[in-house]
Amino acid sequence: GEHYISVRTALTMLGLEVREEKQDVENIAEYRGQEDIVIAQSVAPGTMLKPGDEIILYLPNIYEVYPDMVEEEWTLSDAEIFAEDYGVILDVTYEETDQVPPNRVMSQNRSAGTRIVAGVTFRITVSKEVEPDEPEENDDPNGEGNGENEWLELSPKR
Repeated sequence: GEHYISVRTALTMLGLEVREEKQDVENIAEYRGQEDIVIAQSVAPGTMLKPGDEIILYLPNIYEVYPDMVEEEWTLSDAEIFAEDYGVILDVTYEETDQVPPNRVMSQNRSAGTRIVAGVTFRITVSKEVEPDEPEENDDPNGEGNGENEWLELSPKR
């Protein structure tokens, strides 16, 4: 992996026509920060070329992809920062659960590993604390009774 500018300069000085193309790579993370490194070329090494011949230099096609926010236990604030950094529109739905701590991402509509495109809507479901049930009007929190459903003392028939 030589630096693209160096290789292009050397080949151009030899009279070759040099083109650059992006090539998809298996592991994007491996090439992060090395966007200008030549990973392949259109002619086999050792091939004799003459001035005017064309050679294509391939550079890694680096793009950002969605993380697995559920597996990596992202919080709502992590997701908000992510959305701001990548220019995606965050659409948050809350769901009550006691399975995970509050404010944790529980699902996402874009699969981990898919390319991030600015301006799209990114939907996530975030955990929310389970609200205790509100006591109903008929409930008797103090056990004092309100007269309903209690044994009635029947007076003898006359």
